[in-house]
Parts: sequence; C-alpha cells; structure tokens
Amino acid sequence: MGASALIGLATLIWTRALRHILLWMRARLRSGASNDLLLAELTSIRNELKPDSGNSIRDVLNYLVRQGATTNARVLSWMENVGDPMWQANQAGERTWANKAYLTLTGRPLAEVTGWGWVNTIHPEERERIRAQWVQAVTEKRNFEETYRIVDTRGGVHPVSVIAQVFESGTGGKDPVGTDEHIWIAYVRPLR
Repeated sequence: MGASALIGLATLIWTRALRHILLWMRARLRSGASNDLLLAELTSIRNELKPDSGNSIRDVLNYLVRQGATTNARVLSWMENVGDPMWQANQAGERTWANKAYLTLTGRPLAEVTGWGWVNTIHPEERERIRAQWVQAVTEKRNFEETYRIVDTRGGVHPVSVIAQVFESGTGGKDPVGTDEHIWIAYVRPLR
C-alpha cells in the first residue's frame, strides 16, 4: 500500500470515528442516559483517542501515518538515485520534483524545472503542443505519453520519450476532506 493510500486510510478512519462518536453522543442524550454514565463513556472514548503505547485507536492511526511517510521516503530515495531521468507533478500539473538524472539531462537546477518552468526545457518548435497535451492529460486525470525534444542549457538537443503515470489517493480519488488527490510520476527515456 502506498504512502498516499496509508495516510488517506488513517484520515478516513479518524474522520469516521469522530462522526460515529458524535452520533452516539446525540443518541445517548436523546435517550435520557444519566450524566454519570455519559461522563464515564466519554472518558473511555477520550482514552481511545490518546496514545497509550500501542493499543489505542490513536496509536493505530499514528502507526499508519508513520508507515506512509516511511514508504514515501523510500520511494523518493530510490527515484532520486536511479540512473534514469524521472519527475513528479501535482494534481495541478505543476512539476514538484525531478531527480538528479533529469537535472543532468536538462542542465538546469531544480528551481528552473519545477512549477511550469519545465516547459522551457522543451524544444521551441514543440513547446506549445506538449504543454497543451500535458494540460489536457492533467484535466482528464489520465496518463501522458509523448515523444519530444529537450534542449539543455548548452544548446544540446535530446529526443526523449516520456511516460507519466497518474496515481490516485487510496480513497477512490477523493481524500476524506473532499479534494482530489492525483499525482503523476514520469519516466523520461532518452532516445538515441
């Protein structure tokens, strides 16, 4: 299970638990339960929502979040050090990261290829076409596959084949607060 999915699952569990607690409290108040009984039950719930060395609901959620962060760190470390150019984009289509191999290929620092700066690495004859196709892929939340030329800072032209795979959150494309969570991870294959 990916980091995004684990964090989404933990947040979803937390949100549902709080919703059920509120519904339960409303039902108990309407049924006329005694204040002492309600107070004892609320104390029990409050204890479940606090960390207690691994047994509470809160501990389970914290574990899921830590596992997600660990998985994400491992994947990013592998992607950073793999010899092939790779990049990542957020749900708005802006590049958020590129690995060392991609920066070497373009001859640019990370700051120049993140956001929409990556468009400037595309050969001028293909720039608008590729940007438009990328925007369409982002809008449609679909994979992006294209062949085009990258121009490095020394003027060298590098034909590449790019495959950007879209990944959704583990919660069916919507996170628990209702926002879309899509990212693209791309593999850039230099063509010879």
